[in-house]
Amino acid sequence: MSGRPGTTGKKLTEKERNAAYQRKYYATHRDKERERLRKYYIVNRDKVRERRRKYHITNRDKERARQRAYYVGNTEKRMLAAARIRARKYDIPCTITTADIIVPERCPLLGVVLETGIGGVSPNSPSLDRIIPHLGYVPGNVLVISNRANIIKNDANLSELKLLTKNLEKILDERLHRRNECGKS
Repeated sequence: MSGRPGTTGKKLTEKERNAAYQRKYYATHRDKERERLRKYYIVNRDKVRERRRKYHITNRDKERARQRAYYVGNTEKRMLAAARIRARKYDIPCTITTADIIVPERCPLLGVVLETGIGGVSPNSPSLDRIIPHLGYVPGNVLVISNRANIIKNDANLSELKLLTKNLEKILDERLHRRNECGKS
Protein backbone atom coordinates (compact mmCIF):
# COMPACT_ATOMS: atom_id res chain seq x y z
CA MET A 1 0.00 0.00 0.00
CA SER A 2 1.33 3.38 -0.96
CA GLY A 3 1.49 6.16 1.57
CA ARG A 4 1.07 8.91 -1.01
CA PRO A 5 -2.09 11.02 -0.73
CA GLY A 6 -4.70 10.48 -3.44
CA THR A 7 -3.72 6.89 -4.22
CA THR A 8 -6.06 3.96 -3.84
CA GLY A 9 -3.53 1.76 -2.13
CA LYS A 10 -3.53 -0.71 -5.05
CA LYS A 11 -0.10 -1.41 -6.51
CA LEU A 12 0.14 -0.74 -10.22
CA THR A 13 1.72 -3.16 -12.63
CA GLU A 14 4.69 -1.98 -14.67
CA LYS A 15 2.47 -1.75 -17.76
CA GLU A 16 -0.07 0.45 -15.90
CA ARG A 17 2.74 2.69 -14.54
CA ASN A 18 4.19 3.10 -18.05
CA ALA A 19 0.76 3.92 -19.51
CA ALA A 20 0.13 6.51 -16.79
CA TYR A 21 3.55 8.07 -17.39
CA GLN A 22 2.96 8.22 -21.15
CA ARG A 23 -0.47 9.87 -20.72
CA LYS A 24 1.04 12.49 -18.41
CA TYR A 25 4.02 13.08 -20.74
CA TYR A 26 1.84 13.45 -23.85
CA ALA A 27 -0.52 15.81 -22.01
CA THR A 28 2.35 18.13 -21.09
CA HIS A 29 4.27 17.82 -24.39
CA ARG A 30 1.40 17.65 -26.91
CA ASP A 31 2.90 20.00 -29.55
CA LYS A 32 6.35 18.41 -29.35
CA GLU A 33 4.84 14.92 -29.78
CA ARG A 34 2.65 15.97 -32.71
CA GLU A 35 5.70 17.38 -34.48
CA ARG A 36 7.69 14.19 -33.75
CA LEU A 37 4.88 11.99 -35.11
CA ARG A 38 4.47 14.22 -38.19
CA LYS A 39 8.17 13.89 -39.00
CA TYR A 40 8.03 10.12 -38.43
CA TYR A 41 5.08 9.85 -40.80
CA ILE A 42 6.89 11.80 -43.53
CA VAL A 43 9.91 9.48 -43.34
CA ASN A 44 7.92 6.22 -42.90
CA ARG A 45 4.74 6.98 -44.86
CA ASP A 46 4.51 3.62 -46.66
CA LYS A 47 5.21 1.62 -43.51
CA VAL A 48 2.55 3.56 -41.53
CA ARG A 49 -0.03 3.21 -44.30
CA GLU A 50 0.60 -0.54 -44.56
CA ARG A 51 0.28 -0.95 -40.76
CA ARG A 52 -3.01 1.00 -40.78
CA ARG A 53 -4.32 -1.02 -43.73
CA LYS A 54 -3.54 -4.31 -41.99
CA TYR A 55 -5.15 -3.08 -38.78
CA HIS A 56 -8.35 -2.06 -40.58
CA ILE A 57 -8.52 -5.41 -42.38
CA THR A 58 -8.05 -7.47 -39.22
CA ASN A 59 -10.35 -5.26 -37.11
CA ARG A 60 -13.03 -4.46 -39.69
CA ASP A 61 -16.04 -5.04 -37.38
CA LYS A 62 -14.44 -3.10 -34.54
CA GLU A 63 -13.69 -0.18 -36.88
CA ARG A 64 -17.22 -0.17 -38.30
CA ALA A 65 -18.69 -0.12 -34.80
CA ARG A 66 -16.38 2.77 -33.85
CA GLN A 67 -17.33 4.71 -36.98
CA ARG A 68 -21.06 4.11 -36.42
CA ALA A 69 -20.80 5.27 -32.81
CA TYR A 70 -19.01 8.43 -33.94
CA TYR A 71 -21.53 9.06 -36.72
CA VAL A 72 -24.55 8.77 -34.41
CA GLY A 73 -22.95 10.48 -31.41
CA ASN A 74 -21.57 13.54 -33.20
CA THR A 75 -24.49 14.81 -35.27
CA GLU A 76 -23.88 18.45 -34.37
CA LYS A 77 -20.15 18.25 -35.21
CA ARG A 78 -20.88 16.63 -38.57
CA MET A 79 -23.54 19.23 -39.39
CA LEU A 80 -21.15 22.06 -38.50
CA ALA A 81 -18.36 20.61 -40.66
CA ALA A 82 -20.73 20.23 -43.62
CA ALA A 83 -22.08 23.77 -43.10
CA ARG A 84 -18.55 25.20 -43.15
CA ILE A 85 -17.81 23.38 -46.41
CA ARG A 86 -21.04 24.69 -48.02
CA ALA A 87 -20.35 28.21 -46.71
CA ARG A 88 -16.91 28.21 -48.34
CA LYS A 89 -18.33 26.78 -51.56
CA TYR A 90 -21.13 29.37 -51.84
CA ASP A 91 -19.18 32.25 -50.25
CA ILE A 92 -21.63 32.84 -47.40
CA PRO A 93 -20.82 33.55 -43.74
CA CYS A 94 -20.55 30.72 -41.24
CA THR A 95 -20.06 31.84 -37.64
CA ILE A 96 -22.08 29.16 -35.82
CA THR A 97 -20.66 26.68 -33.34
CA THR A 98 -21.95 23.30 -32.21
CA ALA A 99 -23.75 25.14 -29.40
CA ASP A 100 -25.92 26.88 -32.04
CA ILE A 101 -27.01 23.54 -33.55
CA ILE A 102 -29.78 22.06 -31.43
CA VAL A 103 -31.18 18.79 -32.75
CA PRO A 104 -34.78 18.41 -31.51
CA GLU A 105 -36.53 15.08 -31.08
CA ARG A 106 -39.09 16.01 -33.76
CA CYS A 107 -38.96 18.13 -36.90
CA PRO A 108 -40.46 21.53 -36.00
CA LEU A 109 -42.04 21.86 -39.47
CA LEU A 110 -43.42 18.38 -40.23
CA GLY A 111 -43.60 16.89 -36.73
CA VAL A 112 -41.82 13.64 -37.69
CA VAL A 113 -39.31 12.02 -35.34
CA LEU A 114 -35.76 12.89 -36.42
CA GLU A 115 -33.59 9.80 -36.89
CA THR A 116 -29.83 9.78 -37.30
CA GLY A 117 -29.36 6.60 -39.26
CA ILE A 118 -26.45 4.70 -40.66
CA GLY A 119 -26.02 4.17 -44.38
CA GLY A 120 -27.23 7.37 -45.94
CA VAL A 121 -29.69 10.18 -45.60
CA SER A 122 -33.36 9.38 -45.09
CA PRO A 123 -36.36 11.75 -45.23
CA ASN A 124 -36.38 11.84 -41.41
CA SER A 125 -32.66 12.58 -41.06
CA PRO A 126 -31.83 15.86 -39.30
CA SER A 127 -30.83 18.62 -41.72
CA LEU A 128 -29.40 22.08 -40.98
CA ASP A 129 -31.58 24.79 -42.52
CA ARG A 130 -30.80 28.48 -43.02
CA ILE A 131 -34.03 30.29 -42.17
CA ILE A 132 -33.08 33.27 -44.36
CA PRO A 133 -30.66 31.68 -46.87
CA HIS A 134 -28.63 34.74 -47.91
CA LEU A 135 -27.69 35.53 -44.26
CA GLY A 136 -25.69 32.31 -44.09
CA TYR A 137 -24.93 30.07 -41.14
CA VAL A 138 -25.05 32.63 -38.35
CA PRO A 139 -26.46 32.23 -34.82
CA GLY A 140 -30.24 32.65 -34.82
CA ASN A 141 -30.55 31.88 -38.53
CA VAL A 142 -30.20 28.10 -38.37
CA LEU A 143 -32.75 25.46 -37.52
CA VAL A 144 -32.51 21.68 -37.52
CA ILE A 145 -35.42 20.22 -39.48
CA SER A 146 -36.04 16.93 -41.28
CA ASN A 147 -34.35 16.36 -44.60
CA ARG A 148 -37.81 16.06 -46.19
CA ALA A 149 -38.86 19.50 -44.87
CA ASN A 150 -35.59 21.02 -46.08
CA ILE A 151 -36.06 19.56 -49.58
CA ILE A 152 -39.63 20.89 -49.72
CA LYS A 153 -38.45 24.31 -48.53
CA ASN A 154 -35.27 24.23 -50.62
CA ASP A 155 -36.13 26.48 -53.53
CA ALA A 156 -39.42 28.08 -52.50
CA ASN A 157 -40.19 31.21 -50.52
CA LEU A 158 -43.06 31.52 -48.05
CA SER A 159 -45.54 33.02 -50.55
CA GLU A 160 -44.81 30.24 -53.06
CA LEU A 161 -45.33 27.58 -50.37
CA LYS A 162 -48.66 29.19 -49.34
CA LEU A 163 -49.76 29.34 -52.99
CA LEU A 164 -48.73 25.71 -53.49
CA THR A 165 -50.72 24.47 -50.48
CA LYS A 166 -53.75 26.62 -51.41
CA ASN A 167 -53.82 25.26 -54.97
CA LEU A 168 -53.14 21.69 -53.87
CA GLU A 169 -56.03 21.86 -51.38
CA LYS A 170 -58.28 23.26 -54.14
CA ILE A 171 -57.34 20.47 -56.58
CA LEU A 172 -57.81 17.77 -53.95
CA ASP A 173 -61.19 19.21 -52.93
CA GLU A 174 -62.34 19.33 -56.59
CA ARG A 175 -61.27 15.72 -57.22
CA LEU A 176 -62.85 14.53 -54.00
CA HIS A 177 -66.04 16.43 -54.86
CA ARG A 178 -66.03 14.93 -58.42
CA ARG A 179 -65.49 11.43 -57.03
CA ASN A 180 -68.39 11.87 -54.61
CA GLU A 181 -70.67 13.08 -57.44
CA CYS A 182 -69.72 10.11 -59.63
CA GLY A 183 -70.52 7.74 -56.77
CA LYS A 184 -74.02 9.26 -56.25
CA SER A 185 -75.20 8.82 -59.87
